[in-house]
Amino acid sequence: MNKFPPVVQTIVKDTTIYRDTVLYVYLPADTVYNSDTVYVNNEGQSFTLGRIITETGYARAEAWVNDSKLYQVLFHKQSALETRYDSLLREKQKMITIDRIVQLPCEVTAMDRLTRFTKWIFALAAIIFVGIFVLRLKK
Repeated sequence: MNKFPPVVQTIVKDTTIYRDTVLYVYLPADTVYNSDTVYVNNEGQSFTLGRIITETGYARAEAWVNDSKLYQVLFHKQSALETRYDSLLREKQKMITIDRIVQLPCEVTAMDRLTRFTKWIFALAAIIFVGIFVLRLKK
């Protein structure tokens, strides 16, 4: 005889994975112009300086003085800034494992059943036989 339904064991494992993320911020190109008057005690003469240029990976700046006026120009280059965030993305994984455990029942052979049955029949027959024998002796 098999046991029905079979025993089933379910194992559920939840896993949470955090991932680092890199985001890029787009910066469009731009140009800014500015001028201002520079007061220099040069006995009334106009004051002039040559062009000064500074450049980085993101921008280029130029400045000069012409006729006692300061001129500035800033050229911003098109770029993307990289920003890194730790553990920004969270991913959940669920793993389900189903194990089917089959338990073998204790086997009972037909000979064992027959032997038990015959033992009960013989015991019952012996009781009936002794009962009939006792009843006949009383008469």
